[in-house]
Amino acid sequence: VVGCDIGAHDGQAALVAKEAALGSEVYAFEANPEVYQRHRTDLENVGVHYLNLAINERSGEATVYAPCTLSKAWDNGNIVDASITEPADTGKASLLHRNEAATYREFTVASRSLDDFFAAKVRDFRACRFALWVDVEGAAELVLLGAETVLRTTVAIFVELEGYPFWKEQRTADRVIEFLMERGFL
Repeated sequence: VVGCDIGAHDGQAALVAKEAALGSEVYAFEANPEVYQRHRTDLENVGVHYLNLAINERSGEATVYAPCTLSKAWDNGNIVDASITEPADTGKASLLHRNEAATYREFTVASRSLDDFFAAKVRDFRACRFALWVDVEGAAELVLLGAETVLRTTVAIFVELEGYPFWKEQRTADRVIEFLMERGFL
């Protein structure tokens, strides 16, 4: 099984996968170059293939938006006005803008679809079995659109989804679940 931690941040899911499936290849993808630099050495030292790469529906370049300030917060099931300053290593970096007043640090990074990445990386990737952890701050559908071939042999997938549209042009949980069910996932 090839494990993928997409939107890896500090790579915790990749570390769990590496420990649980000894001998398996584990890839962790982090689009924010500052977060990537902070965790690169630790993950590479345990054998995780940790890459500063945005996983997207297409290959090329992408802009990553790391919020500095936000104007809304989730409080007891409600969205309320707030004034939030995000830490430099925020886990809220995304390929999408927030659906609120926000300021960002922006990074232009390389972008690949999962299908393109593994077609170039693994000789017969269509025969691989994949396990995916996707936590990409509202951009899950973009990741999945670029993974049609990978999804055909994915044996397990865990996707962080939101029922509330925190990001512009985000597909909420119902749409992403429908997308996965159309491809045979339960």
